[in-house]
Amino acid sequence: MHDDIMDKAPLRRGKQTVHEKWNDNIAILSGDVMLVKAYDYLNKVEGLSLADFQYLVHRFNQTAAEVCEGQQFDMNFESRDDVSLNEYLEMIRLKTSVLVGFSLEMGALLAGESREIATKLYAIGEKVGLGFQLKDDILDVYGNPETFGKQPGGDILANKKTYLLISATQQAEGNLQEELQHWLMSNPANPMDKVQAVTAIYNVLGVKDLAEAKMKAYFEEALKGIAELAIKQEGKNQLTDFLSALMVREV
Repeated sequence: MHDDIMDKAPLRRGKQTVHEKWNDNIAILSGDVMLVKAYDYLNKVEGLSLADFQYLVHRFNQTAAEVCEGQQFDMNFESRDDVSLNEYLEMIRLKTSVLVGFSLEMGALLAGESREIATKLYAIGEKVGLGFQLKDDILDVYGNPETFGKQPGGDILANKKTYLLISATQQAEGNLQEELQHWLMSNPANPMDKVQAVTAIYNVLGVKDLAEAKMKAYFEEALKGIAELAIKQEGKNQLTDFLSALMVREV
């Protein structure tokens, strides 16, 4: 909810965001309450030793802090024109991937797996999260507006630093570079004019293919990590099915 306020996002999963439907104050308080409720659920965890429970809470807090750090990077990037792909990937690792990683790590710890297995699952989750966010970048531009659940072309309209935009900025030359800079600086009466123009530049430069290749590389690393886990095959199958669903998602 806080993220949607900062991004001025009108939609989330196909529905009005909280701040859009009501106001910023309600969204801030609602987000705060959700975090409090998360600690409520943590407090209900059973079957762990005190040391393991304290470790779990520490990892929960560490992950929450990293998400905030990633969001700050994302906002800092709004005023920068020299963001590198490596900086971008680190930002989405903090903002998105650590959540997926910790979800898998926490599940393993609560299921009684060793910290070694939990740590390996965290690394797998990080790769999944990176691939997931790259997929999100692609869908924002090329996804079906009826199924994607967010404002189509929202990243383009906000000049949001994504893998697609950074790649295009790095590759564009001559007239194409001038055209891209023109649209980045413009706010046309019809926003779709900007979305269509920038998308056309992306198509010429082939940045969608670059983003898809990077996304697939992360997913393949995650699949390899799952295959190498010293756990039951049933668990591997469930993880693989989960990952496969993310790879082909259109929402």
